[in-house]
Amino acid sequence: ADIVLLEILGDKADGEIKRKSLSIEITKRRMKDPNRDAIREMVYSEAYLTDAVERGIIAFDQKTQTVTAT
Repeated sequence: ADIVLLEILGDKADGEIKRKSLSIEITKRRMKDPNRDAIREMVYSEAYLTDAVERGIIAFDQKTQTVTAT
C-alpha cells in the first residue's frame, strides 16, 4: 500500500491528491493486481492514513482531505 500511494503522489506535480481520488487512481494503476481492492480499501482507510502520517510517509490534512508526500 505504501508503494502504491507513493507512486501516485510522485506522479502528481504538486505531490498531493484528494482522498476521494485515491480509489480511482489505485484502480487504474493496479487493474490486473489481484490485491487491488484490498490495497484500495487500505489506503483509503482512516487507520492506514493515520499510521502513514505517524511513520512519516505522508501528511494528511483532515480539513481538506488532502494527502501529501513528505
